[in-house]
Amino acid sequence: MSAPRSGRSLRWEAPVVAAVLVILASFAIATPAGADVTRSTTSKQITFYDVNGPSVTCVVRLSLSRDDSAKTLQVNGLSDRVSGDDRMYCTDQFIQYDLTVTYEDVSNDAETAHMTGSDQVYLGLDDVASSIHVTLTATFSLCNPKYSTCTLTVTAAPK
Repeated sequence: MSAPRSGRSLRWEAPVVAAVLVILASFAIATPAGADVTRSTTSKQITFYDVNGPSVTCVVRLSLSRDDSAKTLQVNGLSDRVSGDDRMYCTDQFIQYDLTVTYEDVSNDAETAHMTGSDQVYLGLDDVASSIHVTLTATFSLCNPKYSTCTLTVTAAPK
């Protein structure tokens, strides 16, 4: 007489469980959300003499996030100090932004979106299909126009 068996044999269950896991994993590995998202940042620097005399260098950044599958575009413009005098000369209410986005919508119509502001600017657009062109102009109000150029323009034209 043999000893009673404890547990069951897993000869056929293990392959079945593995097959079920493979099938479930194939559904879970679909194209991840945001797979068609393209992000880019373009920047330029400007050095100017402020109203009190010292020079300051600022960087103006234009950031884009385009989702081709959702047909959306997010545009953000801002500035920060690189070197020189006080940071406020490059930020806050001392910068005036003018942001313009031209594009073709999903109906192939030419569209224009425009935003102005200080500190930073943002546009979120829907139904963006192609022919995108973005222009961000930053005007530095604490810049001394007698000795410096006080405006900087950054452009982008993503494909």
